[in-house]
Amino acid sequence: MSAIFDRLLGSLDLKISAIGYCEVHSGWRLSFPPSPIAHVHYVLQGTGRLEIPGRQPILLGPETFVLIPSALKGQFEASGRTIREVEAALEAQNGPSLLQHIKAGDGTEMPLVFVCGTVMLDSAGRRCCSTRSGKPSPAPNWNPQ
Repeated sequence: MSAIFDRLLGSLDLKISAIGYCEVHSGWRLSFPPSPIAHVHYVLQGTGRLEIPGRQPILLGPETFVLIPSALKGQFEASGRTIREVEAALEAQNGPSLLQHIKAGDGTEMPLVFVCGTVMLDSAGRRCCSTRSGKPSPAPNWNPQ
């Protein structure tokens, strides 16, 4: 079985595209609706938690890395009681250096700060997670023999 996984992993090309820089202040929640593309989040500072409906909350702190599979909603909360919510969508920007700045709330306390990106997976040169339009495409047929 290990040889099959080694062969599969050797044929994959994982690409993460930076999309956003997010801040969530105390008392706020930042929600990302279900997306046809998986996305990743890396915490730079602050503490909080990630809630994905139907799953246990994930505690967040500096250097926490999370992957949210496609079709799942992710809700990020800074430490403290949540009273307001902002919904945002990760969208590719025109140009390689443009990042969305997504902010939930305001305040003087240290917010939960993280960077976000989308995950693209290529196998043998064929995109299997999404197309350039962001719509899902079928995975290629892969035969381990």
